[in-house]
Amino acid sequence: MECNTRMANNTAYINDAAAELRASDAKMGEARSNMSLVDMRMRVANAGTRYEAWGRAELAKIESELRSMGGFPGSMRYPRD
Repeated sequence: MECNTRMANNTAYINDAAAELRASDAKMGEARSNMSLVDMRMRVANAGTRYEAWGRAELAKIESELRSMGGFPGSMRYPRD
């Protein structure tokens, strides 16, 4: 009788442990999904930063070229006859 009771308790403990492991596995899956999302957002942010730096460098080149050309002439007024 005592053996059957211990067996039942052991089975209950094993079932509880299995449920805990399944819950842990689900949490790990959720954590992996969140990490994947964070990784994707970090890559997008990093790409945006590089694109912004490239744009600023290109703008600086164009501004330098315009300065070397003397800029754009101002408006001119011609006398009326």
